[in-house]
Amino acid sequence: MKENSQLCQLCEQFASEALFYLNENETKTEIIDTLHQACSKFPSFKLECTRLVDYYAPLFFTKIASLSPEDFCVSISFCGEAKFIRLPRHEDACTLCHEVVDEIVTNLEDPVMELKIIEILLKGCNNAENFVQKCKRLIIQNAPIIMEHIKKFLKKRDFCNSIHVCGGKSVHAEAQVLRSLSSV
Repeated sequence: MKENSQLCQLCEQFASEALFYLNENETKTEIIDTLHQACSKFPSFKLECTRLVDYYAPLFFTKIASLSPEDFCVSISFCGEAKFIRLPRHEDACTLCHEVVDEIVTNLEDPVMELKIIEILLKGCNNAENFVQKCKRLIIQNAPIIMEHIKKFLKKRDFCNSIHVCGGKSVHAEAQVLRSLSSV
């Protein structure tokens, strides 16, 4: 127990120093400059890379500014116990489905989670044999847009009804297309 307490204390101390350093304007400028230089080494997607840096760097710094050393150390399991998804138990599958969809949308709206998803997708590209670079380029260009569309879809549509979890009536897309063609 004492070892965990010391690990927690060290984590909070180092996290505090790191967060202070990352919140300084000079550090932010250096990080962005370094990322822009890295982008320039990939001429084929320099523009997309620069756009991603310009979009995500401020989000990253905003997230860093809102972090506390204690929360950070809890989230990496050095202090206390981290809990990521907190859904109450329901016997009603429909209510549970809606809560899961809400949790997914909330996570997709978190810039840190969005970066984690993109990172996972980029790692998956390493299995694409001869298409690793093309796969990574596609992910960098399209993943943020696709995630935006997923969020919009989940917010606008009643996903739980459409997959028949809630007793609602759902019309398949093919049936809608056929009806629209027959009315022409």
